[in-house]
Amino acid sequence: MTIEATGGSVVGESTSGAIAAPAHPQYVSKALRLLSSDHPGLILVSSPLDGKYFLAWSRAMRRALGAKLKLGFITRACKKPIGDPELIEKWTRVDL
Repeated sequence: MTIEATGGSVVGESTSGAIAAPAHPQYVSKALRLLSSDHPGLILVSSPLDGKYFLAWSRAMRRALGAKLKLGFITRACKKPIGDPELIEKWTRVDL
């Protein structure tokens, strides 16, 4: 199950696995912003993935990433930029 993105906003869920349209540039620019609370040790969901509760964990993770404007990296709405070295550097730094 994937989230469909149209114009950078989340519009619904689909079982097809297809993304409806590329993200709006403003969404991409906000997704490339790093805040002081964005670090590798940040706990996004309270319970670790153990296999038993995947659906609940998946929903919680999608909500957490959506709240931080990072869900586009998972749904492919925020694709790696081509040609602009500054945007490529920002995307690489945030996508780690």
